[in-house]
Amino acid sequence: MNIYEKIKFLSKQRGVTIAELERTLHFGNSTIRKWEKQSPSVDRLHKVSNYFNLSISMLLNEQEDNYASELSHFILLQTSDLKEELQAYLIQDFKDYLEFKTDKVKKEQKD
Repeated sequence: MNIYEKIKFLSKQRGVTIAELERTLHFGNSTIRKWEKQSPSVDRLHKVSNYFNLSISMLLNEQEDNYASELSHFILLQTSDLKEELQAYLIQDFKDYLEFKTDKVKKEQKD
């Protein structure tokens, strides 16, 4: 996923269009769309990463597994409005549940 595709995905998850995001961040029309072929400035990457509460490195990492990327973005978007302690609690609760379900499925596959 390139930077534009990631931002498009994140915007869709947040329920905003790319045009709305550009207006919110005070970018010109089609600025983000141009990132399909051009590299954005660090300043603009910083604004986008702050908007989505993500690190710049997460936006730039093209080697991420798509499932892991989609899951991590979903979790961050769902918990970004929460206090850090509650966010950490919910993430740990999710990890525990996922481990429980994975163990259950693995056991069922053996049977």
